[in-house]
Amino acid sequence: MAFPDSPIQAAVTRSRISRVISSLPLLSPERIEAIEATLFDAAEMRAACGVCGHLYRPYFERCRVCRSA
Repeated sequence: MAFPDSPIQAAVTRSRISRVISSLPLLSPERIEAIEATLFDAAEMRAACGVCGHLYRPYFERCRVCRSA
């Protein structure tokens, strides 16, 4: 299940992914597109916090409710 991000959070995610892509060595366009797609998939993954159960994106943020994990 995908949860829509706020426009600001979506922009932050795109910025982080762009930063990672720009730091990669010269790769073929197909390889870069595959990496970018994988990063966007990871950005959409949600996990439940082990302390409070709130859903958050473990690869990009900490739990916003209890600030753990």
